[in-house]
Amino acid sequence: MGTGIGAYFRYCGLNTHWKALDFNRNLDYVTDDQMHRTKPVYRPTPIKMIKTILGAANRTHLIHAFLRLVSSMCVILLLAGCIQQEDAEDASENKKAQVQDSVQRGGVYRYPLMSNPSTLDPVYVLDQYGVPVVRQLFEGLVQFGPYLTVLPALAQTWQVDNAGRTYRFHLRRDARFHNGHPVTAEDAIFSIRRLLRANPPPTILPQLLKIEGAGAYRDRQSDGIRGLMRINDHEFAVTLIEPHVPFLSALGMYQAAIVPKLEIENNGKKFGRSPVGSGPFRFVSWTTDDSIQLDRFPNYYAGDAYLDKILYRIYPGVQIDRALSDFRTGRLEEMPVYGNIRQVLSEGKDYQWFHRPSLSLLFYGIRSDHPVLKNAELRKALSKAIDRNKLVQQVYDDQFEPARSILPPGMPGHKNMEELLSYDMTVARKHMNQALKDDRGTPPADRNCFRVPVRLCPQRTGLCSQPLGAARVT
Repeated sequence: MGTGIGAYFRYCGLNTHWKALDFNRNLDYVTDDQMHRTKPVYRPTPIKMIKTILGAANRTHLIHAFLRLVSSMCVILLLAGCIQQEDAEDASENKKAQVQDSVQRGGVYRYPLMSNPSTLDPVYVLDQYGVPVVRQLFEGLVQFGPYLTVLPALAQTWQVDNAGRTYRFHLRRDARFHNGHPVTAEDAIFSIRRLLRANPPPTILPQLLKIEGAGAYRDRQSDGIRGLMRINDHEFAVTLIEPHVPFLSALGMYQAAIVPKLEIENNGKKFGRSPVGSGPFRFVSWTTDDSIQLDRFPNYYAGDAYLDKILYRIYPGVQIDRALSDFRTGRLEEMPVYGNIRQVLSEGKDYQWFHRPSLSLLFYGIRSDHPVLKNAELRKALSKAIDRNKLVQQVYDDQFEPARSILPPGMPGHKNMEELLSYDMTVARKHMNQALKDDRGTPPADRNCFRVPVRLCPQRTGLCSQPLGAARVT
């Protein structure tokens, strides 16, 4: 998603992500999440707001002299305690403004995609290659701050009423789609309705099914959704069957981007290849196995992006060597660091290295529907027999951090499961012995090992559905 006012890192927590960057070119480096940084918007501090309010009250003579005196005393005390904080905030704002003024504007940023996206329709994007593109093309009602705080995007404000069941959204009046049409409440309601009937279902579907009537609409038992109500062109309400805190966060995911209703109705089948959004960059072209080009959208509600264009160079089938060659010869502004790439680049010119947290999870999937692997004791034995630290060090060259929970650090609900996931062969053998004695499975003739079909598939989302090869567990 576009970040609206300012720019924020959306990846935070679990794994770490390395990139190599060449600063010796004409462009200052920005990440995919920073490409559309806009001019800073003035945000008054609480102290300045109090000054303004009291000044207006005094000018309009709406408070008696005694109350003015008491109020002034309170404000003086408050200001005395906070003047240093205000000075610090002013200094911080000035520093930010200086940084903004020093940023080089214009130019083309060339970004590598290790394969073709399946689509650029945000509802149906399931691969990691389409996500960075749709984030520049589309906006949602809300967005995430640096600490995953929900912030305004296309919805400038909203109210929560009815004991947490009803959300009333107020859309920005200056928000425009790339075709020039305004973003309306009808577009927002249409986008939510479209998500509810999307197949394959989006990951945020469980949150959207909390809307009144959403379940019946998805099952095609109803043509309407009573929990979605248009108030006017720039306001609409969403009513849930019960209070559900994750609902607002779900609207910040890229799948919940607001799409233009007329474009989908008139060009639905081609929308994924020729998308129209309301983000800081607009779609220009997509040449399969070659590139995707985006141009700066001049009518973006939060101001002009720094860059003129973004060129996504496509390397189908993860042609990492070709991408490396392009980076070293100046055809890319950044390079993902896999395997020995870091060592190769460190021997060359003086590149800049960028290391940031990533909200992602890399895992090996094991089929639990196999007659043997469905035994929980065997799965526990496998888990305790994996030395995650050595795996990260020797296989991934310390590029990632071992996962201690399904949720990354910093997210609500994170719990460090170090003891449960730690490497311990003694405990692994105990679980294996129990698995061998367990009547639920079918013990093999050779009780010292199992041969089970598994598919080892490190990936960010989804589970493996087909077996591949055999694993020997001793």
